[in-house]
Formats: sequence, C-alpha cells, structure tokens
Amino acid sequence: MLANTGLHQTGREGVAFAFRRRPVVEARPAGEAGCSTNAGMATVGLVLLFAALGATVEANPRSDAAASPKVLQKVVGTWGWVEAPNTCQANPHTISVTPDGQGLILRYAHPTEMVGGESSIEARYEIRGSTNKSIRLALVAPMETRKRATGELVVWDLILDGRNKYRWRRTDWGQRLYTREIVRCPGK
Repeated sequence: MLANTGLHQTGREGVAFAFRRRPVVEARPAGEAGCSTNAGMATVGLVLLFAALGATVEANPRSDAAASPKVLQKVVGTWGWVEAPNTCQANPHTISVTPDGQGLILRYAHPTEMVGGESSIEARYEIRGSTNKSIRLALVAPMETRKRATGELVVWDLILDGRNKYRWRRTDWGQRLYTREIVRCPGK
C-alpha cells in the first residue's frame, strides 16, 4: 500500500475540463485511504472557477486558539465524502466540538484508514484559529506524522463551501489544492 502523502490523482477531469485537460489533484487528510502522486500537479481550473464565481477564501485564520462559535455551529453535523469509501451511505463521519471548545472530533461510523495506515473510527484535531469560512486544525490523535518541507508537522484548514459542503487544504499547499468535496448527509 502506498503512503498517504495527502495528494491523490484521480484521473477525472472534474471542473478542470473547462480550462485545461488535466487530472484533478486531490488531497486526503486523516480518514481517507492513502495514495500518492506528484505534488506539483496543481489544478489551475479550480482557482479560475472560484475566481469566476467570485468565491474567496480567507488565507490567514485568526491566530487565537478559540474558533468563532458561528463557524463551529456550521461544521457540526454528519458528513460524507462524495466518493468511496467514506460516503454518507457507506461510512459517514460526525463532526463535534470538544467540551472545552478547543478541538474538533471526527468520528466515523466504521473503522477507516488514518495517518500511517492505522485503522480507527476517530480523529481529534486541535483548533489553531478560524475565519468565517474556515477552521485551522492540527491533527493530534492519531498523531500527525506528515511533515511540511520545513520539517514542521502539517496543519489543515477545514474550508466551508456553503452550509452543506467543506473541503480540506494543507496550509503548505497555498490556495490551489483542495480535497474532494465532503457533503452534509441528507437528513442529518
């Protein structure tokens, strides 16, 4: 099995078809089965699409550890990846806030592959900051092992795309790479 480097090349054309005939490059945080590819294959089409739609992503979440209660309310619920294996039907995950408000808990219905190939039903994140549309998180359980080029452990941004969708982005990827969409499960 290949290591989960966070990047996944699907071979699909996705939204990039309107701009460029290149495969969609996706990322996978904890809870997604691993595969790897060339990290340099960013999909320019997504950036152009977001720009064309007038979408903006706030790049620098507040640096305080507490997240905005509004953004936390938006992310709490039951979610699933748009593609297997962790869809709403097959293995949804719930997002909840820790009692002290300093972390998020992702709990899957069934065990799934986490960082380093470990199988678990739960991932815990420490909140590092937030904006109106994103939460900056550090994976603490299972322990994050992936590192940035600087040698520091990777940090993730959970980016809300409306009330019923979110994506992940590693902070060292900048604005061009995102995961596949994660959608709110119907009736949840």
